[in-house]
Amino acid sequence: PLIIGLIGGLSTATTETIKAQNVVSLRFPDPAPIIVDEAKKLRAAGADLIVYVAHMGAGCTDLSDPHDLSSCKLDSEMFDVLKRLPKGTVDIAAGGHTHQYVGHWFNGIATVEAGARARSLARVDACVAEEGGISIERSRIHQPIEICGTQWLEGGCGKRDTSRGTQASSYADVTIRPNSAVLNAAKPHLAAVEDLKNSDLEVELPFDLVRGDVPLERNLGLLIAQGMARTTSSGLAIHNRGGVRANLEAGSVSFDEVFMVSPFGNTVAHLKLTPQEIDRFVELLYKRRSEIPYLAGLVAIKDSKGLSVALESGERWSAGQRYVIATSDFVAYGGDGFTPILESAGVAN
Repeated sequence: PLIIGLIGGLSTATTETIKAQNVVSLRFPDPAPIIVDEAKKLRAAGADLIVYVAHMGAGCTDLSDPHDLSSCKLDSEMFDVLKRLPKGTVDIAAGGHTHQYVGHWFNGIATVEAGARARSLARVDACVAEEGGISIERSRIHQPIEICGTQWLEGGCGKRDTSRGTQASSYADVTIRPNSAVLNAAKPHLAAVEDLKNSDLEVELPFDLVRGDVPLERNLGLLIAQGMARTTSSGLAIHNRGGVRANLEAGSVSFDEVFMVSPFGNTVAHLKLTPQEIDRFVELLYKRRSEIPYLAGLVAIKDSKGLSVALESGERWSAGQRYVIATSDFVAYGGDGFTPILESAGVAN
């Protein structure tokens, strides 16, 4: 029988991309030497093929030729790890995290990634070489396949304005048939979620609230920052741009729409920062997205000397004083790479 070995992995930046307090007891070291050690054990145990499955990714814009890497981001974390592995260490690598697509041979490894939100499926037809490991000549990397229970007669299952109808989806020429036991078990839970999603919050918006550079009364990010600032005596808040994920359209507002604005379950946290730390805080957020973060009670000033922050009231900073700043708990506990600036900051209760 064919024996397949599996090695799991996570991005070394995991502590920066999720709530740091959720992984406080865990380490995320460089996976390359660990993969080498584990692969040796698996080969010794008889593994014919070894698959590395990791929450780290890469990205390529052209998947028409799996041997052509010219459209790929070769400095991506997944590629960086794979290029440091001795040839033959692993045979297949399946990634994620970056929400992009990969379907290429890299360093002799069939490397795949299928976007995000389970909308596509990555597939490798892997054949074992006579000398062991994967046969590049006989194996095939397929382009990511769009998956759905029902698809349009015209093909695919994405949003369409018109269609001739729908048909059952198929995979590898086999019709996909939903598992009735799974559907029945999930049905009451899905119904409860659907009711919550569609519940009306009894709020009417006279106009759209958006994340772009628009006046305050229409800027959703700035309005959220103002709400956060009201939880402090200082009236100051800094909110990262990535923490606001969707716009709110004019009209009645549902729970689902509000949830999609901030779907992470983040809460408001308070930091005690000096004026210098506030400057550095805003500067780091700016470098992440090349945009000024959402501010309340504060004004960012960008000139030839760099980026600095002043009080919106026009008052001068008090030297040596620490100011209470409201922000997302994701950032407050080191998310987005903020551990260095926050090491000396006090987290206010």
